[in-house]
Amino acid sequence: RVKFGIVVSSILICGSLGTMAGGNAIIVAVIIPVAAAVRLTPPTVAALMMTAGSVGLFTGPFTPSTVTILSLGGLSYPDYLLYVGLPMSAVTLLAGWIMAGRIQKMTEGKLRYDVDLSEKPKEDLSAAQQRRRKLSALAFAATIIVMAVVGVVIKAGFSFAIIVMLLVALMTGLVGGLRPTQILQALYHGCGRLVWMFILYWLYNPILELMDGLHAYQGLLEYTQPLLEGISPAWLCFSIFAFNIIGHVPGAAVAQMTFTHKIFGPMLMAAGVPPQGTTAVLLASSQVDWFGPFPSSDMFGQMGLAQST
Repeated sequence: RVKFGIVVSSILICGSLGTMAGGNAIIVAVIIPVAAAVRLTPPTVAALMMTAGSVGLFTGPFTPSTVTILSLGGLSYPDYLLYVGLPMSAVTLLAGWIMAGRIQKMTEGKLRYDVDLSEKPKEDLSAAQQRRRKLSALAFAATIIVMAVVGVVIKAGFSFAIIVMLLVALMTGLVGGLRPTQILQALYHGCGRLVWMFILYWLYNPILELMDGLHAYQGLLEYTQPLLEGISPAWLCFSIFAFNIIGHVPGAAVAQMTFTHKIFGPMLMAAGVPPQGTTAVLLASSQVDWFGPFPSSDMFGQMGLAQST
């Protein structure tokens, strides 16, 4: 049940906020003590958060990948979920759940969280403080739900997630009795832990600009295009998928998705691949490399949050 709770909470928070690092960073403070109580190991928690956070990004209405893929593939959001998002999420969840179980068996008794809940002093809260805690939790959930609905209605881009996170922090803090200065201090403290990840993604931009300016992908396409001509649509889709795994850009799924559509989109259309198939290729080829075979910043991010190695 704890594993199921971790998966559900991670899917909801990451899908609502449109960020795996930020979403799981919010809930990990609650997850770790609960996981420690039932003796889940850090690698198991990292695997569950990585799997569930990915599913949240596959299915969230205004996550970067969803917004980009809807504009490139030409599908509506319900069609995207039906033909692409939910099928890939089901495969990802099944594989992640099985591997989390295997990881738990391999690491149980060897790795553990250094959390002793029995030594934690019990807080003596007044009725007013308990009520305020419950109200702040409700404000947190209600704000996310309302903003998610608003995002779907107005077809917001992934930058809308920044507004969502700031508004959620403001509403939760105010209802919880914090002053604006205290809310800002809490934001600074939380952001400070992940500033390295922000710098990492920021440094990706010059690399992507250089690759685009040098026409690296276009040159590779000119070399491989004769090899792809005449094959069936199914094998063409698989070849593009395999190409993106080998030549993936870690942590830059949106950029890779855009490059793939720009380079291989006309070829897929000429081969008679329907929009649903093209969208599936774009999503799979830009997201599946999160799980290997090469290490990625997303892996390290979730390992760090889960205190894993």
